[in-house]
Amino acid sequence: MDISIIELDISEPGPSTVTTTATEEVAKDDDKQQPKRKRRAKEEIEAEKMEKEVKRIRREMNSAKNSKCEQFLFCYVDRSVCLLDDSIEQELKNRFVERAVPDQLAFVDGEYGFGKVIWKRKRIDAIIEEGKVKSLQTMDPEGCFIHVLEGGAFNQLIKKNEFQKFVENVSKEHKHCRSLPNIV
Repeated sequence: MDISIIELDISEPGPSTVTTTATEEVAKDDDKQQPKRKRRAKEEIEAEKMEKEVKRIRREMNSAKNSKCEQFLFCYVDRSVCLLDDSIEQELKNRFVERAVPDQLAFVDGEYGFGKVIWKRKRIDAIIEEGKVKSLQTMDPEGCFIHVLEGGAFNQLIKKNEFQKFVENVSKEHKHCRSLPNIV
């Protein structure tokens, strides 16, 4: 159904009318109100995409840095610790499976020191290479670590009054500005 609007033309003498439809009027009004959209340059679009990618990586960086969340914390256990008791390795694996982070436990052969258990936190950085934003992930050691001693070795350190010196040396080996050793 077409709605007609009658306009009186008073510029000319005599009865004169012009008929237009409502849809034509709306179309005319739309042409007047909407300015043409400016086309964005390709460089502008690419810069916007790059900015969004950097923001996404920064959010991920902040969550990795500020979070105490387990998803960014990895545990490295020296295999010599498992030699003290046969059940240690399986018990550790079970605990990490219970926490739903089994891939964040690794058994290593002396990489971080004999008898040590250390933690590393995933760190995420945004870098721009060749005009593209890339995410760089590294593993930073945490200050807290565990050094496992056999009972006989512990007793010897106490008898010789060298336990404090041992703790100082182990802390230096950890190479962290704020080492917090736990001797077990």
